[in-house]
Amino acid sequence: MPDPVQEQELFKWSAPERPYKPVSNQFFTTAIAIVVLISIVLALSGEWMLITVLTSFVFAYYVWSMIPPDEIEYSLTSKGIRISGVLYAWNLLTRFWYENKWEYKLLVIDSPTSAPKRLYLVLSNQDFDAIGDIMAKYLLFEKPEATAVDRMSSWLMNKFPLEVS
Repeated sequence: MPDPVQEQELFKWSAPERPYKPVSNQFFTTAIAIVVLISIVLALSGEWMLITVLTSFVFAYYVWSMIPPDEIEYSLTSKGIRISGVLYAWNLLTRFWYENKWEYKLLVIDSPTSAPKRLYLVLSNQDFDAIGDIMAKYLLFEKPEATAVDRMSSWLMNKFPLEVS
């Protein structure tokens, strides 16, 4: 049965659909060299499918890094969060927190019962207090602890950067 309450827009902003940082040619040269070396080892063991998957990941990352994101509209409403017109209902979301990625501030929202499991909303020069106050009415403000995979990937990125700043 649909909810008879009229949806009200509480806060609205426009921002890129994802964080974006142009990547240098040095990064891709290093990544391709690593993939080629790994592919040689995998070719000797006959792992052609794994070589294809690795190559696909490098190509996909290349495309995402070269094409800047579009501007989309985000809005917090009385029924949930609208991202480009798609509604994520409050009852499907559990908690939220803020993160920084490159020069972007992100609003991260857990959604364990739907796909995607985690929403990343780019905030560009927004009133963080107003957004936080609205979100706190519906969701828990809590950042989860870093998992072992999170800690390992951070360590790898710090120890073995693919490009020098």
